Amino acid sequence: MKKVLTKIIILLLSFSFSLPIFADKTSLERGKQYVVPEGKVWIIIPREPMNCKVCTADIHLQGTIEIGANLKLTISGQFELSIASEKHELIKLLPGTKIWLGDSREELLVSESSLNQ
Repeated sequence: MKKVLTKIIILLLSFSFSLPIFADKTSLERGKQYVVPEGKVWIIIPREPMNCKVCTADIHLQGTIEIGANLKLTISGQFELSIASEKHELIKLLPGTKIWLGDSREELLVSESSLNQ
C-alpha cells in the first residue's frame, strides 16, 4: 500500500510542476492576426508541418525574430518563414511582432515568456 501511495504522490507532484509549462502555451489559428504583447516573447514550439502538395509559407511576419539559442541570428522586417521539419532551431518572436499563419499550417503552438528570461 505504501508503494502505491508513494507512486501516486510522485505522479501528482510531477504533474503539479508541469502545470506552468502547459499554462503558457497558445494555439495560433489560420485566418487570424496575432501580435506579441509588449514585455513578452513567443517561442515557436516545434511541430510537424502539414502534408501539402504546394505549400507557400508557414508564417507571415512583420517585426523582429531571433533564431538560435545564443541569438545566432536576428531578422527584422516583413517576411515569410517556412519551417521544413519538426526539429528546428529556437525561434523567438519579439514584442510587437505581427504574425499570420500561411496556407501550410492549420495552427501553430507558441510558448509565452517574459522578455527578460
